[in-house]
Amino acid sequence: MKLMKENQLIKLNLVSLLGRGFSIGIGDVTPSKKLLTAKKDLLKSGYNKCSEFIQQLKQGKLQCQPGCNPSQTLEVTCSLYRSRVIFIHLILLHLK
Repeated sequence: MKLMKENQLIKLNLVSLLGRGFSIGIGDVTPSKKLLTAKKDLLKSGYNKCSEFIQQLKQGKLQCQPGCNPSQTLEVTCSLYRSRVIFIHLILLHLK
């Protein structure tokens, strides 16, 4: 809920600034090498974790989530949403 309110505030500020002629350059939105490395590491660990879940499914060792069959459990556990949330927090840490 807090993140949603922050996003709305950011959008409101952006619209206000753009309405007054403020713009940003490409250098302002280019990620640093440190952030790119952190992204690469995060993606690599995410893919490795998903590969582990796939192997568990193939071996019949994947513990099903409540109300889900094995395929649905795999989909839930490999959800990109979790990686996106982690990456958003990573970006915010690098921006501070």
